[in-house]
Amino acid sequence: MATHAGSPVPYYFHRCRFVPWKPSGVVCLAWTADGTCLGVGRENGDIEVWRDWACEVKIPGSGQPTISRLVWLPNIDGTGLPRLFSSGLTGRIIEWDLVRLCPKYGVSSHGGAIWSMEADETGSTIAVGCEDGTLRIFAASLGETIRYSRGMATQKGRILSLCWGTHKDDKKRKIIATGSDRGRISVWDAENGDIILNMRADKFGKEATWVQALRFVYDGSFLAVGDSIGKVTLWDMTFGTQIAVFSDHNADVTGLVAESNSKILYSASADGTVAQYMMIGSSSSHTHENVNTSPYWVKTHTRKWHSHDIRALAISKPTLEAAHGKQSEKRRGYGEWLVTGGVDTCLSVVSADRFSQHPKKILPVPHRTQCSIGNRKDSPYPLLMSFQGKTITIWRLGSRGESEIFSGDLANSSAFQRTESSKNTKLFRKRKRRNSKKTPMPGARMELSAPYGKLIEFETSADSLCEAKISPDGRFIGYSTTDRGQILRLIPRKAEYSNPEEDSKTNPELYTLQKLDFTRSKSEKIRNKNVGKNAGLPAFSRVVFLPNKSKGATWDGKVGLPSHPGKSHYAVTSGFNGLLEIWDLEKESKIGQVKSTLGVGGIRLLTASADGKHLATVDMQNRIEIFSTEDHRYPISLGCLPDMVSKSRIVTALSFHPKSRSIAVAFSDNKFLIFKLKNKQLSDWSQDYTSMLPQSLLSHPSKISQIVFDPKRPSTMLLVTNTCFFHVDLHKPVEALDETSASTSKRQRKYSSDTKEIESKKKTNFRMVRIYQPLQFLEIAGDHTFVVVETPWLDVLNSLPPPVYRHKYGT
Repeated sequence: MATHAGSPVPYYFHRCRFVPWKPSGVVCLAWTADGTCLGVGRENGDIEVWRDWACEVKIPGSGQPTISRLVWLPNIDGTGLPRLFSSGLTGRIIEWDLVRLCPKYGVSSHGGAIWSMEADETGSTIAVGCEDGTLRIFAASLGETIRYSRGMATQKGRILSLCWGTHKDDKKRKIIATGSDRGRISVWDAENGDIILNMRADKFGKEATWVQALRFVYDGSFLAVGDSIGKVTLWDMTFGTQIAVFSDHNADVTGLVAESNSKILYSASADGTVAQYMMIGSSSSHTHENVNTSPYWVKTHTRKWHSHDIRALAISKPTLEAAHGKQSEKRRGYGEWLVTGGVDTCLSVVSADRFSQHPKKILPVPHRTQCSIGNRKDSPYPLLMSFQGKTITIWRLGSRGESEIFSGDLANSSAFQRTESSKNTKLFRKRKRRNSKKTPMPGARMELSAPYGKLIEFETSADSLCEAKISPDGRFIGYSTTDRGQILRLIPRKAEYSNPEEDSKTNPELYTLQKLDFTRSKSEKIRNKNVGKNAGLPAFSRVVFLPNKSKGATWDGKVGLPSHPGKSHYAVTSGFNGLLEIWDLEKESKIGQVKSTLGVGGIRLLTASADGKHLATVDMQNRIEIFSTEDHRYPISLGCLPDMVSKSRIVTALSFHPKSRSIAVAFSDNKFLIFKLKNKQLSDWSQDYTSMLPQSLLSHPSKISQIVFDPKRPSTMLLVTNTCFFHVDLHKPVEALDETSASTSKRQRKYSSDTKEIESKKKTNFRMVRIYQPLQFLEIAGDHTFVVVETPWLDVLNSLPPPVYRHKYGT
């Protein structure tokens, strides 16, 4: 439909709910010593590193539950991240390479499966509890591999929990508390290995309870114990006696943490609740000389944060910003973040000083999208590719019909149209207008003239995927594990699509895959079944495909990128060592390579402009570098950010403008900037309105994961999060929203309840659209047509195992 600039533009959203997505539960959490990075271990073996509540690094797992504990140690290699160690039932301690996303080395525990692991405050020693009942100590020097130091006396039963502490009378004397599956609690001298105290948890009838969590509080004067019958017990470390018992949990206690002042204790349980305990009084009274008040513990709050079992609980130390904050901000628990995770796959986050408030939920939607879209010239239907674990799936999307089309401006979210492509298609309510009996209400569902279908589904090698993407023209697929990369050619079996519904029934596999062999010449190219083991590419972390209309350039100082319109296609891969390599997909050969000028470090993000003339990279230290495929004066660096963006923020998304030579960059505080490539300066719009961005964007709990432009309307920009997206018109100013005008009438709320949108009429920019959530992917697929991939959260909950404890009504 042709419209002039001032008329409304019809937009169509192809809603896809058929893409499989099953997140994995959280099994362990660990904060760094400075409280800036959070390590998350999941049930499928994935390890995630979160900074500023954005997932910065994700190490793909094997799909098996191989991780049970995570530990951070200091680092001096200059990558900006400390050393990360993991342990599990395999009986090995593994140090992970956060740049190459693979293990560096592994050390045996010498005692079977590892059930507990924790490092001391200095980060020089790691204690592990083993299957054979022995507490073992490993030394960890800076820049060196960990090595076995010594083992304590062997006891009966496996060591399920342990914690470090200091002796209450001698602060330089380190002690370790351990708990076994036979209810035994032991306190050890970390230097000589002697047992200081032996205690035993309460029995459940005649059976011993499991000691699953331990924590020293109040400078080592008390020991908190969590067991398998839901009790939290406080023990006096002077005499080894119980001073308080709390039975508020209805299932196993899975975690215990304390604030930095050691007077506030938190416990998590498999019943999905988190409890807070506070110490009242002090060891001595200075107000009355003859009165001695003994400290005692009370439960202050209990909150249910999860629908399923909580498996991990962690609290951060105050960051440097919090420690040096204003005096009015130095309240108890300020800067300390309490995080829980479990079977329901979500992270619940709350500040320790606001424990009674509702926590912020962080959904497990991958921050880096696992979907991509391609449009083939020989097919009228777009191709959607998704990957998870070891599986890659390619779908053929349906096409919309010509009925029930309503034209509306994208800025007016109530005029959005959606073409449904879902297993459980939902009919949205239609309302007739007063002046028209045939015009449907805005947001009415449109019928599909052709259904969707699964074309190809295949599994890769034994390793999980760390990257997979389909080319924009749908001809190639690039994927990589941490060991090897590969590019496949997508060859159609049928050239015509006269009746796609019948074709999908008779022959659902309309395409065949052919591996590209980059080790042989084009004349010696062989078929898929005969390709050698070394025919693929080196492992890469990111891949982008360049269109064949890009001009020549100089790569690696000597090799040119030729221009063969209609004959060549190129792929650019970023290795884990920060090396960019460009490949000719038609000749199946390597053209050249270029390395970053900013120093060592892997590449986290890689994107290309629509015309293939520019590439942008973001490394592990969040430095941005721009490469050109036709200008030898590049690369240029955008590493020095303006003062309006904190240095502690990380880059979460970036995208080139489709028309102008500029790039939009989003950060973890949900601010975004538009840079001009010519002079590395902010655009006029960013200079005028960056400081005026609305709070609905800046305070949104989800981070920006995608920046999408409409090539047909370059001023339209969509900022995509996992719960909504914001529409930004770069031709319009940023207007302050009057909160008093945000209320709507009862009639408007009635008809907007189906789409969850209640917006102000006076707000013309930064519209928030919450129709699709959780939102996994949003990309433009044609003229004013967007593809949206979502999975209803209720479907995710239904796929999870039942909780250990479920409250029954009336009990």
